[in-house]
Amino acid sequence: MPLSRGPCPCSRASARGTAAGRERGGGRAMLYVNDERVPDEEIEREVARLRAQYERTFADKPRAEREAELREWAREDVIERVLLRQAARRDPERVPPDRVDRRFRDMVKEYGGRRAYFEHFRLDPSAEEGIKRTIALEMKVARLIERIESAAIAPGEDEIRAYHELYPEQFTVPELVRAAHIVKHAGEGADRAALRAEMEAVRARIAAGEDFDALVRAHSDCPDNGGDLGYFPRGQMVPSFDDAVFALDVGAVSPVFETELGIHIAKLLDRRPACPATLEEARGSIAAVLAREAGETALEDFIDAEKAKARIEDR
Repeated sequence: MPLSRGPCPCSRASARGTAAGRERGGGRAMLYVNDERVPDEEIEREVARLRAQYERTFADKPRAEREAELREWAREDVIERVLLRQAARRDPERVPPDRVDRRFRDMVKEYGGRRAYFEHFRLDPSAEEGIKRTIALEMKVARLIERIESAAIAPGEDEIRAYHELYPEQFTVPELVRAAHIVKHAGEGADRAALRAEMEAVRARIAAGEDFDALVRAHSDCPDNGGDLGYFPRGQMVPSFDDAVFALDVGAVSPVFETELGIHIAKLLDRRPACPATLEEARGSIAAVLAREAGETALEDFIDAEKAKARIEDR
């Protein structure tokens, strides 16, 4: 999960004072967290990462004020990240070396191999061990966060019920359609023109009044259940299939159409409009939302506790 609390003009970051107040003599003071010096570059990278979102959110603020708050926000994010790294280092349980090696191999593979990786970042191959130590620490941080969040208390029935009552609009059953189809698969090497001509002939027979189910059994490559696909929401099938089926009225039969999977004729059997989800239908989604919120709160509480006992100084 992100380690930022989000852009908030009244956040504790703003309350701690602005970056402008941290000048020492002719230059900017160095940030130390529990006597660990935080490189300026780490804060500058965080400023760059957050800038676009921050400037969109606070576009109405004066530029100088916005810049100062952005830097303060980035500084607080970095402090939280450093505190998590320090907490992770205190865990004596090592990350298995094979997991670190696998992650390193995956990283260099993305750049075309070890040589390309080191050239891209202008690094000497001797930096490999240091990179692996960084990977191991990142994995320890991820493990720490996962343990903190997973230890949060799971939501109870009363919480789930109350959430459903407060926010029913957040949980809806989408529009569902039930369709049957006749399909000819058109894999590599298939004669699509011939298959389409066959399907056009089948469509003409449907128009002439022949039974759709009988034609499914006689001509479809998927005749099971009379070609009935059951109920499905938009997005479950490929887009071109959705477009053809959702445009139909109940009982109507589509023209012949093509998707990447084959050549089809579809019949719309039923349509169910979108509606609010019942408690039973929404229970799993609500439990997941509440569990995620509980995990985020647990992580925030952990960071707050670490920050409360930390020495955070500008020297």
